[in-house]
Amino acid sequence: MKNLTLVVGLLALLLGIYLFTNPLLTVAWLGWLLGLIVLISGIVGVVSYLNRDETSKNVWQLIQYLISIFLGFLLLSSSIFSITKIAFTIVAYWTVFIGITRLMVGFRLRQAGLTNGNRHILSALITILIGLIFLSQPILSSAIIGRFIALLFITAGISTLFLSFRLPS
Repeated sequence: MKNLTLVVGLLALLLGIYLFTNPLLTVAWLGWLLGLIVLISGIVGVVSYLNRDETSKNVWQLIQYLISIFLGFLLLSSSIFSITKIAFTIVAYWTVFIGITRLMVGFRLRQAGLTNGNRHILSALITILIGLIFLSQPILSSAIIGRFIALLFITAGISTLFLSFRLPS
C-alpha cells in the first residue's frame, strides 16, 4: 500500500508540474471533454425526441439538441488554441446565464419575504461578474484556471507523498 500511495503521489505531483507549465493545454483538454459530453448529450436528445409521440415533441427542443451536436463537433475538431477560447467562451456565457437565473430566483425569494433572497442576489451578482470577466479575457482567464487546476494536482501529490511516508512499510 505504501508503494502504491508513493507512486500515485509522484504521478499527481509530476502531472501538476506539467499542467502548470502548460495551462492552456489543461483547459483545452477540459474543452475536449466538454465537447464530448455536449455531443453525446445532443445525440441522446435527438434519439429521445424521435422516440416521443407527436404530442410531446417540441421543435425548440430539437433545435437545442441539434445545436448541441454542432457545438460538440466544433469543440472536438478545434485546435488547442481555438478549443481553449471556444470552451472558455461557452463556460463564460453559461456562467452569466446561471447568474441571471439565480438573480431572478433571488428576487422571487426576496418578494416572498425569505432571507435567502439577499444571499441569492449577492451570489448571482458575483457569478455574473465572473462570467463577464471570463468573456472579456477568455485566454487569460483560461490560463489562470489552468494553473489553478495544476496547483490542485501539485497539492494533492504533495499531500499523498507525505501520507505515503507515514504509512508503515
